[in-house]
Amino acid sequence: MKPGMPREPKMLDDLVIGARVADRYEVVGRLGDGGMARLYEALDLRARSRRVVLKLPLLEHPELFDRLEREAAILAPLRSAHVVRALDFVRTDDGVPCLVLAYVPGGDLAARLDRGEHPSSRRTLRILRAVASALDHLHAHGIVHRDVKPANVVGYDGRAVLVDFGLATSCREELRAERTRILGTPMYMAPEQALGLGEHVGPASDRYGLASLAFELVTGARPYPNGRPGPILRAIAERGPRRPSDVGCRSIALDAVFARAFARDPDRRHESATAFVEALRLALTERGSLSLPRPSIGSLPTVVLRAA
Repeated sequence: MKPGMPREPKMLDDLVIGARVADRYEVVGRLGDGGMARLYEALDLRARSRRVVLKLPLLEHPELFDRLEREAAILAPLRSAHVVRALDFVRTDDGVPCLVLAYVPGGDLAARLDRGEHPSSRRTLRILRAVASALDHLHAHGIVHRDVKPANVVGYDGRAVLVDFGLATSCREELRAERTRILGTPMYMAPEQALGLGEHVGPASDRYGLASLAFELVTGARPYPNGRPGPILRAIAERGPRRPSDVGCRSIALDAVFARAFARDPDRRHESATAFVEALRLALTERGSLSLPRPSIGSLPTVVLRAA
């Protein structure tokens, strides 16, 4: 490494089974890696060995350490049955930050879709109502999630919980400052996110993400043909998403609901997440659908890109 060059971020060591964090949380298994964090299942030895989730950064990097601490601060005041609960914020013996979260059984929605589960319209609406309730609660507290997608919905039916607040923010200055960065998962991004227009990112952007998730559940396809982040971002900028009728769900009512939900102008989208789900319910009732097409396969990662 040349003098004066920044040190490359180092991958943090795995926690081994049986390890204790803050002399309180005993690791019993690894749950997987996210875009910027690693998750473990653990037991809280001071609370009758209840199951918890430990979230630690993947890399030794100040930005990731700070982001995890901000995630803890964002979650602390939230009280919704459909928002993951933060229980504690501690550090390992090496000083690595660790966010302790409530354990939610059932796995994430993306994994269930990948396994070929086929939700009925009634079950789909229960999931979407739960996520909508979570989003409306966040927005009432001035918080934007910025990464609404199936992989960040854990649990099932009316017990579904929104997780992973690593990109969440309540700071308008932060959004404006991130004009040169594209944060989120392209397949579920609103145009203002995909174009790096941070000053326009807000609650309506999350509602767009919810509509993208709903599109996948309702039609069995994604809003854009599967592909790499670059082509998806270009499609968002140039063409916009597909309609339900483009992927085999021929319904004027469904097309109309998603046309509003996917409006390029955030002010033209539904006034709340719950209002979108109610409009979708009415459209599905009109269509007379009791079951929905098989969902598409393959989870998509969160990415951090530089805007052109």
